[in-house]
Amino acid sequence: MAEAVSNSGPFIHLAQIGRFELLSMFSKIYIPKKVYEEVSIPDKPGEADLRSAGNIEVAEVSGNEVENIKMRISLKLEEGELQALCLCKSLG
Repeated sequence: MAEAVSNSGPFIHLAQIGRFELLSMFSKIYIPKKVYEEVSIPDKPGEADLRSAGNIEVAEVSGNEVENIKMRISLKLEEGELQALCLCKSLG
């Protein structure tokens, strides 16, 4: 099975349409701590699904890594998206 790194969008939007189980196609989904915090807000779509998913691994991303990515891209991204990019880079 494949592994993935994700930001909060897929968790929220798949939960909204009742298809969170599609994420079970991945053996492991790595998410930065900020993404977990964004989705695990009580009553937010995907919150309960995320907490009960067995294939999610939450990872720490350093502030230095985020700052380096910010300086290298010209896009305006949210903190969770930036951390997800850093996680992709660190996991290769």
